[in-house]
Amino acid sequence: MQLLMEDEWFYDIDPERALHRFPPSERVRRFGAPGSKDYDQAVRQYREQITSKLVSLVEQFIASLRVCVCFLNSFQFNYREKLCAKRAFEHFCA
Repeated sequence: MQLLMEDEWFYDIDPERALHRFPPSERVRRFGAPGSKDYDQAVRQYREQITSKLVSLVEQFIASLRVCVCFLNSFQFNYREKLCAKRAFEHFCA
């Protein structure tokens, strides 16, 4: 989440909506004059960058979920084993 808060990109599913989030002066500064060849190329490049960043963020998120799930499964296994060992010891000592 920290990455999303510090990044100056707008990650919308529809990249066209992201363009409208910029004030008009910022849009001209970033992409050039609307309707020009440079503008179209800059917008296309912006869309590609947003798409690739979204893919990268989703892949990182999925990888972190897999790591957490593996950790939780091993933690649960260890906890159960220790609990069984404790119960067996208490039963043996009783």
